[in-house]
This record gives sequence, structure tokens and C-alpha cells, in this order.
Amino acid sequence: MSDGGHAPGSTDFDGSEWLTLPAVARHFGVSTHTIRRWIHDGRLPAEKRVGRFGEQFFVPSAALERARDPAPEPERGAPWGGPGPGRQLIGRRAEFDRLRAAIEGRGGVVLVAGDAGVGKTVLVEALGYEAIATGVQVMGARCFELDGTPPYGPWLEMFRPDRAPPDLPVPAPALSVKDALEAVAGRRKLHDQVLSFLVELSRHRPVLLLLGDMHWADEESIHLVRHLGRQIRRRPILIVVTYRHVELRPDEPLYRLLPHVLRETEAERITLREWDRDDVAELVTARYQLSAADQDRLVTFLLNSSEGNPFFINELLQSLEDEAVLRLTDEGWILGELSGVRVPPLLRQLIDERLERLAPEARHLLQAAAVIGEEIPIDVWQAVTEVSDEALADVIEQALAVRVMVEMPQDPVLRFRHKLFRQSLYEHMILLRRRSWHRRIAEVLAAEANPDPDVVARHFSEAGDPRAAEWVIASGRRAAGAFALAVTAARFEKALAILEGDDQRQRERAWLLCELAEAYRFTDPQRAIAYLDTAQRIADELGDEGLQTVIPYCKARVRTLEARNAFAELRESWRGIEGLPESTRHVLAGSPLAYAVSRATYAQVLAHYGAYGPALEHAERFLEESPSADPREQGTAYFAIGLANAGLARPSEARAAFDRARTFFRQTETYHMVGATYDWELDLVLQVYYPDRVEERRRLLDDAARAWRHSVFGALVLMGSFPTMIDSLLLEGRWEEARASATAFLSANAQPLGMRRILADLDRRQGDTARAWARIAEALPDGPDTEPPLNHFPYGLRLIGVAAELALDDGDLDWARRWILALERWLEWSDIVVGRAAPDHLWARYDAAQGDLDRAWQHQREGLRRASNPRQPLAMLTAHRTLARLATLRRDFPTARQHLAGAERLATSFEAPYVLALVQVTHAELLLASGRGHEAGGLLAAARATAEELGAKPLLAVIDHLEPRPTAVPGGLSAREIEVLRLVAEGLTDAEVAERLSISPRTVGGHLQSIYNKLGISSRTAATSFAHKFGLVR
Repeated sequence: MSDGGHAPGSTDFDGSEWLTLPAVARHFGVSTHTIRRWIHDGRLPAEKRVGRFGEQFFVPSAALERARDPAPEPERGAPWGGPGPGRQLIGRRAEFDRLRAAIEGRGGVVLVAGDAGVGKTVLVEALGYEAIATGVQVMGARCFELDGTPPYGPWLEMFRPDRAPPDLPVPAPALSVKDALEAVAGRRKLHDQVLSFLVELSRHRPVLLLLGDMHWADEESIHLVRHLGRQIRRRPILIVVTYRHVELRPDEPLYRLLPHVLRETEAERITLREWDRDDVAELVTARYQLSAADQDRLVTFLLNSSEGNPFFINELLQSLEDEAVLRLTDEGWILGELSGVRVPPLLRQLIDERLERLAPEARHLLQAAAVIGEEIPIDVWQAVTEVSDEALADVIEQALAVRVMVEMPQDPVLRFRHKLFRQSLYEHMILLRRRSWHRRIAEVLAAEANPDPDVVARHFSEAGDPRAAEWVIASGRRAAGAFALAVTAARFEKALAILEGDDQRQRERAWLLCELAEAYRFTDPQRAIAYLDTAQRIADELGDEGLQTVIPYCKARVRTLEARNAFAELRESWRGIEGLPESTRHVLAGSPLAYAVSRATYAQVLAHYGAYGPALEHAERFLEESPSADPREQGTAYFAIGLANAGLARPSEARAAFDRARTFFRQTETYHMVGATYDWELDLVLQVYYPDRVEERRRLLDDAARAWRHSVFGALVLMGSFPTMIDSLLLEGRWEEARASATAFLSANAQPLGMRRILADLDRRQGDTARAWARIAEALPDGPDTEPPLNHFPYGLRLIGVAAELALDDGDLDWARRWILALERWLEWSDIVVGRAAPDHLWARYDAAQGDLDRAWQHQREGLRRASNPRQPLAMLTAHRTLARLATLRRDFPTARQHLAGAERLATSFEAPYVLALVQVTHAELLLASGRGHEAGGLLAAARATAEELGAKPLLAVIDHLEPRPTAVPGGLSAREIEVLRLVAEGLTDAEVAERLSISPRTVGGHLQSIYNKLGISSRTAATSFAHKFGLVR
């Protein structure tokens, strides 16, 4: 750096204080790692400021001297003169432990292989310094590429007289005395000299020899390793060799001799791989205290840019600090924008050095390859550059020889050995040259039989060519087919920017705005409407009848997802489409909006609105009129039939239609719709008609999750649960999962009506009444005056039902009555068959609250009849349980027992803990009322365990009311707390208490803490004493 190279705006210290290394780093806005590197590399402030730097900052004087003078000769015993110990060893612990085990063994050879910069040197240096600290004699040397390595080059370097260990044997004369090498008569004699020296040396202390970069070694040096390796297996001598295994070429000695070394020396081989994400995160965490988001950004950038190469990663970090993209401020480390970061200077120099070995024409053609991309198909490269086979083959051979490129196995494709090689070549070109290559590449690719629109669009865009628009649009449409909505929207918005201002393409722009609205329909309905408004203005200006008719229908489709009643708007706009001339409709059928305006899609929307008869009519008409239609549209028609039949109480027909729909969706790999068919089959068929088919329900859940995992949409949401699957989680008592999933979907605006219904129901069951009412108000701002229908009609019915239950819980009968009437109005609007027992149950609760048990009985009897035909087991259970409670209140215990038995049979078959707990409480109420209260304890205990696990506070309150409270025990302990205290006093552990009471150990711990607080004690011993004092122990 020049004159300190400190961050702009930094201030000098006044010299009145001595500072630590972290303070120096803060002053310059860099890491302590960088300060150490500046000191080691001599990159300190200019000469005139070195003294002041030393006065102000606590920097060793020896380090300052290194800033003024050339680095001295390495200390004797240091591994090949490398930097001092203390370098961070990341991602190499297992390899280091293997080396450590080798040095503690009998001796031999270890080969450490890895790509350039992967950390071979750091690893063996760490081993060397640890060995020195434990008394091992360490000697080392490296080979060098420049001008080749002379015969026995690394050995000559290792045995230099000035590096000989003091007070130890004289090194092998032939390798340590000047000109003696030429006097040695034969290879064998020299080998024996070296072996004798090492054996003698090992009598004093163990010996570690480090030979670095042996891929550049001469043949004789490798033969010496072979000879020594065969002889030292039983001696405390270890030879560690590093080399680049991926760069070995047939004309290099190690390439030919490596198999012999491995076989003859029985060498252990360690191959270092690039760092993974955890390794990079460890490095970043150790050096920089960044926010979680910035750390994730930095780690991702480093991995993508370096492909995990540690040397490249360190250089990238250094460059980021030097350019103040990564800087230290008073508030801590800050990471700036990473998109414009260029290849670091040192890496560029290394890359340029390699490229300089190529002929000018080869460099020119490699620039074209860099523009093509990460992978370069040979036929594309040749077509773009228009060179002969021979000329291109010559360039490829040169690129392979200098290790800039590698061949892909089996395919006629090349790639750059590293992304930074490509980036450096790309950045060396002037803009006009890059644009020229991009345009030529785009034209070649566009002429292929099946061009990739993403790739062609990218090249035309980089060329600034207006032809990019059509390819960007094609790319967006391909993404739309895969339901990759975010990608779709990004592509279409980019295309709109290209088309902006082109008056000749206004109609194309309007159609594209409609497609863009479809992409935003799920995630941002308001933005979608805004785009459609713009399209409407263009359509009106152009007088385009087709557009003017389609846009209102598209708006209605969007508004269906805003949880508002757009049904009339939808039907009216569909009539407009049906009224278009046949020629216009034919054009629409061939347009990108064909699916949106398809009769099959309209049938699906009708079914979601609860208009099941019309939905069936349109779906069946579509299949009759279009037997050869696109499989996706056929799948949509069958999906609509499945939805309609489920609502019309035809479960077998519904399941057959859903299965048929999946067949078509799989043909087009429309996996989100495969998942949707499973979801709705679960929600509208299995949950309603077959909740007792537990294994089938779970199999379908697994099938649904598997389908979603294949879809693009599935990657955006919590795995294992999707909107219509959450009711299954509720049924099975997995309330925490259900709440987390519903909350996540609601934040993503996925099925907001359904998610608010689930959350409101959970809030009610767990006693958070205020929050439940808030969710209902968000979903139904007009309250019970909300007119039907809303999209996802069954969700609206269920939410109104939750509101009525809440009002009855609160004792607000007038408010409850309004909600019940709203539910009846909604049911009357639709031709739905299932769910018609719900108002009867609510009226029964309403009448009972008014004291009219006879009227309540009549309503619930009618509800049982409706729930039984068609058979809807969950509704039947609710009816039986309510009738059992009413019969108990009427003192008709035989009838109560009859209905209770029916409820218990159903609850047990569902494997639904909360439903079973409700039935257990109803049973306990019957026992208490009929004079058999002593038999109710077990039922209430089981129900309490479930309610505690689920956090069902209202149910716990009912249980508390039913359980007899002891009067002789002070402290206000609840019945459950007394049970826990009694078992603890009997010597049971938390786990044993939990098992006895069918609750979790965590719940036991919570009860114990409550007992301690109420009794003013703090130990298990004191609690046991209290239990004995009051006679709680049996």
C-alpha cells in the first residue's frame, strides 16, 4: 500500500497512547490479520512515517526493521524458511491429525496432494512447527518452477551448510559441499550417504523432512525419496512430500515415478480438497464480527468466487479490505456491495503470468471462450471464432498445457480451471470487444435446434441488442411453466424495460403486462392489478378487443386471491370472453395466456368459490370439446371435478378425479399441482369422510410432501406441511407445527383466508380470544355481514364457524346468533352438501346457553342426521358428544351413555388427541353427574395431560372446575401439582413421573417450579418433607 493505504477519512492518533494490534486495525479500518500481513510483507507506511508508526502503535521493532530492510535468511530449523507459527488451520483438522499420527509412528513417507492454493504448505508448516516444539529435528526445502529445478535441487537446498543443525552430524557431503555432487560415483553411493546422515541424525532425535512442490522436482530427487522411503520404515524418520496432483503432466518426472514411490515406500496419501461453506464461515467468523446477514453474503460470495480455494479466498478478503468494501468502523465491521468486486491484483498477476505463455492468437480465442461462459462447448467456440479444427486444437493444447483449462469427461466441453481465470480474461477486454463477442455468441446459439432462451437472452442483453427482448420473454415463459414465479416476474420486467419506448411493440407490451400480472397473482396481488391497469390503458389506446376483454377477467382472477368477493366480476368477465368472435378466441387459445383463459381454469376457480355444479358443467364440457388439449389444462379440468365432487359429497368420484389430474400434471412436470391435488384430497375428502383411515392419511401426507419437494414453489415454504395439509397437523395434535406453518404461509400471502382460520381456531383452543377475534376481523372485515362467496369457500365456512364458537364461548349470544345466521346464509348460497351439520351444532349450543335444552336437543339431533348422511365422522363425533352432554344435563344418563359410546368409538379411531380429550371430559361430566365421580379421576388426568401438552387453556379450566380441590393442603396447589408432588415424594424421577402421568418431563419440571414458588421452598427434599407432613404419600 502507498503511504499507509489507510481507509479514507481515518484520523491520526496524537501519539500520547500506546495501542494494541486491534487498535491499529481499527485505525486503518482493516483486520488484525491484515496488519500482521502488512508487517510481514513490509507493506507499512512510507519510510518517513515508519518511526512514527512504531511510536504510536505497539509493533515489535524487529517487524519494523523488516519494513525497511529485505527479509533476513530464515532461522535454522524453521520449516523451509516459512512464516512463523500461528497461521489459522481451518478445515484440515482430520488431515493434521493423520500427519501427527504419522510423525509419532515408526517412520515412512506421506504424500500430501492438492491443487495450487489449497493449503498444503500451511498444513505441513503447522506440522513442522509443532514438531520443532516437541524436539523433532525438522528440515525442509521446496522445488521451483522458474528455470526448472536442478538435479537434487530440493536436497541441495535442504543440506546447505548454513542450515546444518548445530552439534549434530555433518550432512551428506555430496549434497552439502560445493562441487562435491559431480565427484560422487553413481546414484547408489549418494543415496547411501544421505541415508547414513539421516540415520545418524535420528539417533539424537526424531527427524521430519518436508519436501514441497515436488511436482516440479527433478527425476533424481524423486529417486532419492524412493530409496529413503524403502529404508526408513523402522526408524524415527518421516518424509512429507507435497505436490499438485491435478497438474501433473506426462512429461514430468513425478507423473511417471509416483506409482513407484507409492508402491515401494507404502506411502500414505492425503488429498486436500477445497474448503466447504462451514470452513469459509469459520475463517470469516474468526476475523470479522459481521451481522448474520452480512456474514452469509460474504461467505456465499467467497465460495462462488473462489470455488473454495483457500489462497483465493484470502486474496479476495485482502482485496475487499484494501478497497474498503469490507471495513472496520466504530460500530464494527461493515460489508458493502459485492457485485462490482474485481479480480484481486495479486491473483490477476498470477493469472496473467500464465496467460503470457500463450501465443497472442490463443489469448484472443480464450477471450471469446471467457465470454461464452463457465463451460465452453467446443462446437460453439469454433462456430463463434470461425477457426479451423487445427487452429482450435492448437489453442486448446496450449490452454491445457498452462493449466488454464480442463477437459470435461466424456463431453466435448471445456471449462476454465477456475472461475477467476475466466473473470480475469473477461475483465481484460474493452467493452466494445465484449459486446461484439456476446452478439456473435448469441447469434450462434439462437441458430441451434433447441437453444436455451436464458443463455441466448443473456448474451443478447450483454451485447445491448434489442433482440434480447424476445429471448428474455421466452425465458420468462419457460419459468412460468415451471411455476418459478419470482424468476418469471424478473424476466418479464427486464423484457418490459427493453420494450419501453418502442411504439411499434405496444400491443406486445400489453400482453406481457398481463403475463406479468399472472406471475404476481399469488405473491403481490396489488402489483398485479397495477400492471393490468397499465395494460388496460394500452389496450384502450389500441382499440384491441381481445385485450380489452381478457384484462377484466385477469383482474378478477387476481382479486380472488385478495380474500375478497370477486365472484360476480369473474362471471361477468368470463361471459365477455365467451362472447368474443371465434377467430379471437382461437388467437387467445394459442397465446401465452391460453391457460389463464381456459374453460378448465375457469371451472377450477368456480369450484374454489363453492359453485360446484357450474364447475362440474364447465370442466366436463372442456374435456368433451378439447380431448387433445394441453395435458396441464386437462389436469386442471379433472382437478376442478375433484373439488366439485368433494363438496357435493361424492368422495369416490372426487378421489378418482384427483388421481386422474395427477396423471396429467406429472406428464408436464407441474409438480406444484400434483402436490395441490394431494392437499385438497386430504382436506376435502380424507379429513371430511375418512378421518379414521389414519395410515392412508399419513401416506397421502408423505406423497404430498414428496410432490412439493419436486416443485419450485416447494422450495419457498416449510417442508412437510403445506396450506391444506395443516388441518391434518391440527387433528394429530401437532399444534406447534401447525401454528409455525400457518404463520409462515400467512407472511407469504399464501391462502390468507385459510391460514387466518387455522390460526384463529388455534388461538381459540389455546385461550387467546383477543388474538382470535383480531384474525377474524382481518379476514372478514365486514364480520357476519360478509356476503358469500370468497375464494376457497370451505375456509370461509370454517372461519365463520370459529367466530360463532368464540362468541358462544364469550357468552355473547346476540353476536353468536349473527354469526350462525351468516353461516346459514353462506351454505344457502352454495350447492355444497357437506358441512350442513355445523349450524345445527351451533344452534344447540346457543339454545342450551339460553336454558332451552329441548330445543337444543332437537337441533343437535338434526345435526347428527345431517352428519350421518353423507357420513362425516368428525361432525358425527361432535354431534354425539354434544348430545351426551345435553342428555347428562337432562339427567337422561342411559341416552348420554349411548351417545358417549358413539363419540368414544369415533375419537379412538381418529388418533386425534385433542378430540379424544374433549370426549374424556364429557365422560367425566357424566360420571360426576350420575354419582360415580370416583371413576372420573383417570379420565380427567388423561385429558389434563393432553391439554397441558397442547397448551389448551380453556379445556384445562374445565378440567380444573371438574376436579375436586383438596382443602387440607395449603399453598393453593392444583390437583395435578398434588399428583406430581406425591410421586416425587415417593422417589420417582422427572422422567418416571412424566411416564406415570402421560406428560412430558418438561411439563413435570414446570409443575415442580410452580410448587416451589407456591410453597416458598427451593429443593426436592423440602418438597418431599412437605408431602409427608400433609399425608400426600400413600
